[in-house]
Amino acid sequence: MDDFDKIMYVFNIMNLTNLIGVKVYSCVKRENSKTYFTSQNIAGSIRTGYVLLILTKGTIRFFFKDRQISMKKGDIICLDPLKIVESQTERNKKVSYFLLSFSPYGSDGKLIDILEERPFFFTHHVNSDKIFANIRKLIGSYDDDNAHRKMRCSIGAMNLLEMLVKEGEGDTRISTASFKITHPKIRHAVETIYRNYKKVIEVNDLAKTACMHPASFSRLFSAETGLSPRQYILHFKIRKAKDFIHLYDAPLQFTAAELGFNDYSHFFRVFKKVTGETPLHFARSCKKGYRPNLKLAPI
Repeated sequence: MDDFDKIMYVFNIMNLTNLIGVKVYSCVKRENSKTYFTSQNIAGSIRTGYVLLILTKGTIRFFFKDRQISMKKGDIICLDPLKIVESQTERNKKVSYFLLSFSPYGSDGKLIDILEERPFFFTHHVNSDKIFANIRKLIGSYDDDNAHRKMRCSIGAMNLLEMLVKEGEGDTRISTASFKITHPKIRHAVETIYRNYKKVIEVNDLAKTACMHPASFSRLFSAETGLSPRQYILHFKIRKAKDFIHLYDAPLQFTAAELGFNDYSHFFRVFKKVTGETPLHFARSCKKGYRPNLKLAPI
């Protein structure tokens, strides 16, 4: 997989820019559990905040209002528990996991939205030793009666969240806008694309935000990313489309509308040109249990 794939293949972004502190409500390890996850029992008495789940055994499928996601061993998810509709585990199969419930706060002392209204942040780390060591240390701090327990838990939780994001930059399945892109104006433009992928994004608007002439902006963007702004926008939308189809089992018409395409035929043409196959063929191949190794082609 080339550097462009590493940059573009984004499952979700977790924004920790304004994170100053974390209040930890619980931090536990469960072995061979038959827990049925719902918005009530996974959140407990929490009415604001998030849950971080690291699966170490078994499989879990979470259902949200308009999408779903399957987790297997090694998968990590950060979500708003109140958005869970229901969950399923394999019949008569037990699961093991680490579970952290917390609320992130900014410098003004108010709760911040680290998922930016997304249903969840999802990643998979092949080398999870650092993650497991960090969460075990956090559990030790949570169970400790030390007077500085709350502070240690807050620091440990922030370190864990930052580790998930930073470790993801080297993973072929997840990245953030800062990976490989060094120019601040282009990095800001890419972050704008990431956060507005559901909308129609105009190159002229990106250039205006960067205080540059559209032609100069396009040349600089191409030099930094290897693609024109238009190509980058469309490739990113198709990457998100593949995530929607594979991870959430989202309907194709819904996916096209969700990603800001004018109509399904436009989405169909772009998807086929970028991936080399139709959206329906890709969806069917995902249901068979594998993902094709698709090459990206310039548009």
